[in-house]
Amino acid sequence: MWTYTAYILNKFGEKNNYGELSVDDLSVFVFDNLWRKQKLSFYDNREDLVLDLKYLDKLKVIDLELEKRIRLREKKLKKISRIVEDSALLTGVTLFDEYRRRIDKAFECLQQKQ
Repeated sequence: MWTYTAYILNKFGEKNNYGELSVDDLSVFVFDNLWRKQKLSFYDNREDLVLDLKYLDKLKVIDLELEKRIRLREKKLKKISRIVEDSALLTGVTLFDEYRRRIDKAFECLQQKQ
């Protein structure tokens, strides 16, 4: 699910001018907001999430520092995000739109808290 991880990271980037993000903050979002509140789970645990982050680091989409900090690469994250946004249209699998809708709703709820 690395593509959805990239989509989520791009959403954080849009919110924070593509700076840095802690793995802890991402983990809270993925497990508390997406999993518990939106009933959307891509990972069994934090280690699974970190494996995706390592893969994105290997692809040079992000820079993962000591499994604690993530530096976001705007151009690559935006490119993958566009692919995720168009995936249901391209494949005909409407479930992909539902995934994206729940991620977007989790970000809306996060912004309302602030």
